[in-house]
Amino acid sequence: MWKAGVSGMGIADVVILTAVAVVFALCVRTIYISNRNGCSGCDSRSVCTSRLTGRCRAADDMVRRADKALGKVSRHE
Repeated sequence: MWKAGVSGMGIADVVILTAVAVVFALCVRTIYISNRNGCSGCDSRSVCTSRLTGRCRAADDMVRRADKALGKVSRHE
C-alpha cells in the first residue's frame, strides 16, 4: 500500500489537487484566448465587426429576435 509522505497527503489528495489544477489551467487558457481574439466563443467570429463598430451583430440579432417573439419594438435595428 502507498504510504503517506511527510506532508500527510494521500494518493486521493494528490489526484484531486491535480484535477483542480488542470481545470484551473483550462479556465485561465479559455479566458486568455477569449480576451485575445475578442469573439472567440461566438460562431460569427469570422465576420465579427465588434472591434471596429463597438457592437456585436450576433448579440444584436439575438435581442432583435427575442423582442420580436415577445411582441416588443426592438431597439437593435
